[in-house]
Amino acid sequence: MKIRIKILYIATICAIITFLCMQAYWLYVRYDYALTQTETDVYKSVMSAAESYHNTRNSLKSSRNPENRITDNYNTNISGDTVTANITTWQYHLNAYDILGKPRGQELTNLEKKHVAREILDIIDNGRKRDTLSAKEFTLTGVPRNFDIMGALAETRLDDICPFTEAGIDSCLRHSGIAADITLSTLDTILWSPALSRHTSVFDPTVEIALPYDILEKQAAVIVYHIPASEVLGRIWGVLLITVIVTLMLVTCLCLQIRTIVHQQRLDTMRNNFVTTMIHELKRPIATLKMCVSALDNERLSADIANRRSILADSREALDNLSGYFSKLRDITFNDSTLIPLNRSRFNASQAIRRTAAMISIPSDKEVRYSIAESDITIDADPIHFANIIGNLIENAIKYSPQQVDITISTAASEHNVTITITDTGFGISSKDLDRIFDKYFRAADTNHTPGMGLGLSYVKMLVEAHGGTISISSRKGCGSTFTIDIPQ
Repeated sequence: MKIRIKILYIATICAIITFLCMQAYWLYVRYDYALTQTETDVYKSVMSAAESYHNTRNSLKSSRNPENRITDNYNTNISGDTVTANITTWQYHLNAYDILGKPRGQELTNLEKKHVAREILDIIDNGRKRDTLSAKEFTLTGVPRNFDIMGALAETRLDDICPFTEAGIDSCLRHSGIAADITLSTLDTILWSPALSRHTSVFDPTVEIALPYDILEKQAAVIVYHIPASEVLGRIWGVLLITVIVTLMLVTCLCLQIRTIVHQQRLDTMRNNFVTTMIHELKRPIATLKMCVSALDNERLSADIANRRSILADSREALDNLSGYFSKLRDITFNDSTLIPLNRSRFNASQAIRRTAAMISIPSDKEVRYSIAESDITIDADPIHFANIIGNLIENAIKYSPQQVDITISTAASEHNVTITITDTGFGISSKDLDRIFDKYFRAADTNHTPGMGLGLSYVKMLVEAHGGTISISSRKGCGSTFTIDIPQ
């Protein structure tokens, strides 16, 4: 049975560990998925902020230099899935109002704009006024088929007129709720489209977005955003809460199962100890009675009046012991000390203590020395229960002691109390066990090798409380124990 319980105990612990590992892995996967979703949302927000900043720069471009125009020439060569492009872009530095001979500040009509464009083409074709022009040439290889060359040229124009700045993009990002680290840099190769680099660690997740703002010039803004854990947990808090609750419930149930198994095993051990102790306690008075009956059956022994009286006295004493033991068993079953019946009378406390000590059976391997103070103090109590109180404490002192033990018992009286102090030189009790020493079925961890049920001291406390008194203990490990009993008079 013990092997089966141990196997079940180990299996339950393994099940708890396995379940917790599975839950931890599932939560990790769920967190990683939520983190990926957060990164995608951050990327969308960054793209939205970049588009907003682009539109703002476009609106500023026309107001800053409405008369400037740029003429672009490019040719492409398509081969397979990629395109090779040669691009030349011209920018003039003449003022459109000077070309037209109009006052500055007036809005140009479409016809006037066409006239300015023809004038610029004439400058490019005929080579006159070359000092008013500047050219940029780009040769692109491996261009994706879907790449918008005209759009890239427009970005280059825009950056010439209204430069891309860290402060500008940062303002748009913060407006979208993103506080990121921004670096403007020139890349070694052309970045054709925005690039997203996802997190490499779930403990310090960081998303990096490379945003090209001038593709032809290889200019890009590198945006690094540190994702706070609260932002990710906010996506899964419902699932996380349910998972934690269910996990706690299951682990609690498994722990209660283990506790029940241990409790059942403890009850089984206590039951075996109870049966063993009961047999041992009943064996002595029954053996005495059996011997007395056999002696009375002997005519020669029974004819002697002195022997017969001695035999009858021993029989009465054995019956009293047997009756006292059954009374003890009955009293233990009471949960309320007030239910224990008492037959109070007045008697000498010291004499009762001496009689009880004399009746204690001392094991052959023990040496017990009593020191019982003489006194004429009388006490109002139930004699049988009083003897049980003293007897249990003396038996415990003998049981939990080395081969030699000294037991000192003193009695003192005050105006309304009788105080009995029992001190031994036994093993003592550790401080962590003192608070529970009077609990039913409690046994100190280092007494498991000694037979017992953990009922003796709880029984003593019940009897003392039935008399309206109190019992206390002071003890140190290895230095013995002192029990103090106060019974009101």
